[in-house]
Amino acid sequence: MKKHSVIEDDDVESAMIERRVLALGCQHPFICNLFCTFQTQSHLNFVMEYLGGGDLMFHVQRCGKLSEERTRFYASEIVCALKFLHKKFIIYRDLKLDNILLDEAGHIRLVDFGMCQCKTYREECLPSNFCGTPHYMAPEV
Repeated sequence: MKKHSVIEDDDVESAMIERRVLALGCQHPFICNLFCTFQTQSHLNFVMEYLGGGDLMFHVQRCGKLSEERTRFYASEIVCALKFLHKKFIIYRDLKLDNILLDEAGHIRLVDFGMCQCKTYREECLPSNFCGTPHYMAPEV
């Protein structure tokens, strides 16, 4: 990430949250692993595991429709990852096909944790702001 873009877009907290949540990847098989972070004068760098299976959007576009069995398989892994995050008091607020990558064995990994809300164990810490990708929202929203 370019530092000036992070600062300009007021995304410093988002970058820090992303780093903290990615660091939990080594504790769960369905969250992308973060190996290390470092910075240069102009960039923040996250070294993450290589996930060569593509994202679910690619697979849905290629197949047209996933089988019920395959959908159940991916859904169960997603639920496991979300339960893990919830136990850590983290709300993952960017669940979409583009943010679900597959490893070479066909298992999912959640990525892109910049919109996560952490420390949700107190009601006053629950998210009150609206977020989401307009393309994925229901028409009534």
